[in-house]
Amino acid sequence: YTSCQMLLDTIARLQGVFEGPSAEDVTSCVHALNVLRAIVRDAHLAGYIPESVMNSILLLAVKTLSQRGEETWPIRSAGTLLFVHASRRVLGNDSEHTVASGHKHTGRATTLMELCRRQPQLIDAITALLRDRTVDDGSTVMPALLFVCKLKLGNEEALAKQQHKDLLSAIWELAKSPIWHVRKLASVALVNLGAVGSISDA
Repeated sequence: YTSCQMLLDTIARLQGVFEGPSAEDVTSCVHALNVLRAIVRDAHLAGYIPESVMNSILLLAVKTLSQRGEETWPIRSAGTLLFVHASRRVLGNDSEHTVASGHKHTGRATTLMELCRRQPQLIDAITALLRDRTVDDGSTVMPALLFVCKLKLGNEEALAKQQHKDLLSAIWELAKSPIWHVRKLASVALVNLGAVGSISDA
């Protein structure tokens, strides 16, 4: 319990310095994000982290991806690595190759509706990130798209209907991206989330 509370305290402190961080804040954030990533990567240590805390870590990682400005680039970089490992803990260990190539998932896939019940803030944050057009090279949306590609819709469509609609709207816009790999992942995500029966990438 004490260790998990320390993790939550660390997350809270990190979120508190995202607005206009100083150079010292950036250095501290990067160190803390790297420590969190080391914990999440370790299967033994991660096994002791409650689901709610792991979801909070993933939400923190999403927020780091939305940081803008040259001075916060180290935070985005460290946050991206944390996001990759935390998302695997939350959703499973499907490889990026399997997801990106549109192959079927192996094992039990976490559904969108299930995740909306467990962590609705996470879906809202990812939707906002996918809508962000501040950076046009795909570097910001790619981790989030890989995450979304691992989701299936689920059978309880009445739940989180608006979140589902908002997420699909953001992904449809990315399906029109001039960047090929962004279009490809957006197409896979649309199919998995029930937007269309099949999509042929242009």
